[in-house]
Amino acid sequence: MLKYLLMRNTDFKKYLILSTPRAGSTLLSRMVLNHPNVIGKGEYFDRLRGREPSGELETLFRPQRKSIKAVGFNIHYNHPADEKKKEAWSLLKECKDLHIIHLSRKNTLRYYVSSKIARKLTLFNIKEANDRPDLEKRRVIVTPQELRVIINSSSKRYQSYHSMFSSHPIIEVEFERLILNPETEFLKLTKFLGLDHQKPKISTVIMNPEPLSELIINYDELKHEFISSPCSWMFY
Repeated sequence: MLKYLLMRNTDFKKYLILSTPRAGSTLLSRMVLNHPNVIGKGEYFDRLRGREPSGELETLFRPQRKSIKAVGFNIHYNHPADEKKKEAWSLLKECKDLHIIHLSRKNTLRYYVSSKIARKLTLFNIKEANDRPDLEKRRVIVTPQELRVIINSSSKRYQSYHSMFSSHPIIEVEFERLILNPETEFLKLTKFLGLDHQKPKISTVIMNPEPLSELIINYDELKHEFISSPCSWMFY
């Protein structure tokens, strides 16, 4: 009986951290989940493995303790990786009380280099700075053509998913601003989710903190190719 009374709360915000991979969703998710009045998952829908998305959402958003004010998870544009029917996305779109935190990384070049290094090493997160692979192992080549393609596709994907949730409560978060001013950006999020403000706890180590000039083998060549383009700022 006591357990029932404690778990009868359904008056909490449902949230979704929406982003492309390597945009900082792990960092943001951990910041939110470190709040005492929030519970949830990381990449809850990365793969369904035969599970029904409707049942998974029902389980996640079941009644909680009275102290819980927000429940959610983060999802990438390419999730679930093993679902072709897009049923999960249809269900999320239909969930009109779902609060969308749309995370972006404005420096597409930095995002792409991070993605390319992660795929090259099959390493997507590290816990300690000492776990960071040697710089020489992380350096990559980026051709002008592939950068043009990724800049174009990134913008289109962002707009497409933003439009998908245009009728939902939504807030836009930029990774770069989150890193530079975590307390200011986290304050916006706590207000959005109806949470008491607290100083954010940052528990994620950045895998590639070096300048792009050290991470990209053909940096000078690539920079020269884009020096007169609207994307030239990404190199600085």
